[in-house]
Amino acid sequence: MTLEKIKTIVLSRMDNLGDAVLLFPLFGYIKTHYPHIKTVFLGRNYNQGITQYCQYIDAFLNWETLKKDLTPLKNLQADAFLSCCAHTHPLFWQSMKATIPLRVGRTSKNIQWKNSTHLVCVRNKSSQLHEIQRTFKFLYPLITGRRFTMIDSKIKRFFPLSSLTTFYGWKKPTIPPHIQAMISPQKFNLILHPKSNGNGKEWSPKNYAALIQSLPPEKYNIIVTGTAQEKKKITTEYPTLLQMPQVQYTLGTLSLQDFVALINAADGLVASGTGPIHIAAASGIYALGLYPTFKPIHATRWKPIGQRASYLEDPVTHRKNAYLHGISVATVKEHLEQWKK
Repeated sequence: MTLEKIKTIVLSRMDNLGDAVLLFPLFGYIKTHYPHIKTVFLGRNYNQGITQYCQYIDAFLNWETLKKDLTPLKNLQADAFLSCCAHTHPLFWQSMKATIPLRVGRTSKNIQWKNSTHLVCVRNKSSQLHEIQRTFKFLYPLITGRRFTMIDSKIKRFFPLSSLTTFYGWKKPTIPPHIQAMISPQKFNLILHPKSNGNGKEWSPKNYAALIQSLPPEKYNIIVTGTAQEKKKITTEYPTLLQMPQVQYTLGTLSLQDFVALINAADGLVASGTGPIHIAAASGIYALGLYPTFKPIHATRWKPIGQRASYLEDPVTHRKNAYLHGISVATVKEHLEQWKK
């Protein structure tokens, strides 16, 4: 079955918000080239909220619901399923095999190998693909008709990163009054998101505090964001960051919808390799990602991709180091000074 004949396709990611955002371009590519296809995102409660910001996603299937009742999956009558994450739940794959004729999985998972019609070789350590390009690898078998896809160079050639930024399909949210009140019309509104929920190597809270001190308050409106749990960690690691009078703090106070609205209303964001940096890149504001050079959390795979997105790499930091210590405050400040409101 070719993509021209597919009526409904299901794409799945069960992991984090940033991973879900990096799947948006694949939805966009499908919808742009095959507008007749109904696109469905299969995910968890955690990442359901972020999918409303992609205009190319037609429907959402909740895995927590499907575990109790497979009826919504059966009623969907999907033609193809792309497992863009390492999902290994036996019930999940048994249900897919029973209801969906085309199933693209990965070679590294036995349950996927046994229950897929097409297989993709996805390497974490040796691959030079960005995470967005890795998701396109799962579509490639349905484009070429080949049952096995391995070579990364073909994906790079057919889907260069420079061409994929137009496929986010980002839907800008309405900015509620209490979020708009945090935004300065005169100053550069800069969000600093110090923590990563343990998903990346972080710049230290001490460095973020030093950066804030170095930025003139008459030019910058600084907002520090994060979860309640991350606030506790910063309090333990470097409480000074949470005690700066020129800063607005939202840690643990915003819903996902409010946080996305805040990012859209801001002018720029600085973070390590975590979800907010990809949300910022997709929304079109300035985004500066901070990364180590070691795999698999390096910039080659996880840097923000967008028209105003950029990144800095730390060639010094080792895996055992607590923080990124090879990126100086002066370097980050110099980068921010190039951004225009």
